[in-house]
Amino acid sequence: GWITDNINWPWIFYINLPVGLLSAFLTWTILGKRSSATQVVPIDKVGLVLLVLGVGALQILLDKGNELDWFESGTIAALAAVSAVALSVLVVWELTDRHPVVDFHLFGQRNFLVGTVILSFGYLVFFGNVVILPLWLQTNMGYTATWAGMAAAPIGILPVFLSAFVGKNMHKIDLRIWATFSFAVFAAVSFWNSNFNSDVTFQHIVIPRLLMGFGVASFFVPLTALTLADIPPHMMPSATGLSNFSRILAGSFGTSLSITLWDRRAEFHHSILTSHVSAFDPSATEVLGSLGNPAMLEQIINQQAVLLATNDIFWLSGCFFVALMLMVWLARPPKRGGAPVASGAH
Repeated sequence: GWITDNINWPWIFYINLPVGLLSAFLTWTILGKRSSATQVVPIDKVGLVLLVLGVGALQILLDKGNELDWFESGTIAALAAVSAVALSVLVVWELTDRHPVVDFHLFGQRNFLVGTVILSFGYLVFFGNVVILPLWLQTNMGYTATWAGMAAAPIGILPVFLSAFVGKNMHKIDLRIWATFSFAVFAAVSFWNSNFNSDVTFQHIVIPRLLMGFGVASFFVPLTALTLADIPPHMMPSATGLSNFSRILAGSFGTSLSITLWDRRAEFHHSILTSHVSAFDPSATEVLGSLGNPAMLEQIINQQAVLLATNDIFWLSGCFFVALMLMVWLARPPKRGGAPVASGAH
């Protein structure tokens, strides 16, 4: 937020370059000697082309969908067709190729299937919340990018201190309990946020974000360990790649779907609120008389519509988190021997 207000928003991405290079250097220096044995295998060129084409079209579709009014646009329809065909052919091809770039046979492992689905959908809903809150604060509550960032940032405070503790102790407790606790925190905070009003203070926004950090600390690592716990060592690179790819793709879906749903719900609430404003309604006439300007009444209606839409997003997120909390128990308890391998892979 501070960078956006004081420099320029592209620098949000530029500052990652030196950090990424430093991380790559340290990883190569410290962990280079601990690399596992490698095996040269043929590159699945057809699968790679299909993957790039299908996912590339899907990413553009998600990025431009809301802007172009989704399937009302021929461009979006064409991108959807390309993505659907490419990804469908990819699945068929990869299931028959000896050296697939994406090994779909991994989904035959129950914990990998359940864990990947839960991790992806959990990240989808979580990331949608991360996007909506600062947008609402900036467009509707008068916050600058800096203050919107300060309101959203506390979610990262507790994980800094708790992640190491969770990583060290998570195998002492059933991993499904960690994941259940995480989704319970996410659900509670989401339902809490669904009661926001136009007079909400900075403090009342920050406190739920801070508490949500408890859920973040027990979300990524335990769920990743649960997902990969029963994967044989020789399949671990493929499994980690596919799991992370699914999660990142789900994050893209979360951004697009949450913004689209937010806009649609704002339009819905706007129409409902507007329907109550009539020259024959004494209350509406009294409010309009006190404001003295019809444009101010429209501004208030817009503000309330967006607020109600934001609350709808949080409430729906809470329902999804409750469902995911229950779905966690579809996974089997991991074997004691497999869990550490999985967490190390993460």
